[in-house]
Amino acid sequence: NPECNIHDQVPGTCEDMGLTAQDLEQLTTDYLKNMAALRNATLKSGKFSWQMLWTGGDDTSIGSTCPKPLVNKETCADDLRQLCQADSGAQTRAMMYSFSPGGCDDSSLTLPEFEADLANFLLTRGPYAWLGHG
Repeated sequence: NPECNIHDQVPGTCEDMGLTAQDLEQLTTDYLKNMAALRNATLKSGKFSWQMLWTGGDDTSIGSTCPKPLVNKETCADDLRQLCQADSGAQTRAMMYSFSPGGCDDSSLTLPEFEADLANFLLTRGPYAWLGHG
């Protein structure tokens, strides 16, 4: 990404490679274009990959490997209204819904909000959806 903020890289990677802000912009643009072509070819062949799972955000966004739940207690009604719209990513993409609190650590293993997470998943899922954690 243009900020060189990649969750699993060694700190200073972009600086070590001598990448400028313009380089990062171009790399990001080219990467997104390649990913869109890959996504279209994969879907055209009737398949998908876990990297293409929608985990929230923009309806065309690339999924996260460390997702958070899509419905939050503070914004529950608004979240549900948005996610249940026919054109929402939850309805038009293969969705991965994370157990609370989400993320890539082991805090979701105890399922602290299981009933709420399950209810929200069942309310928001489209034709293809998975419930779990990253």
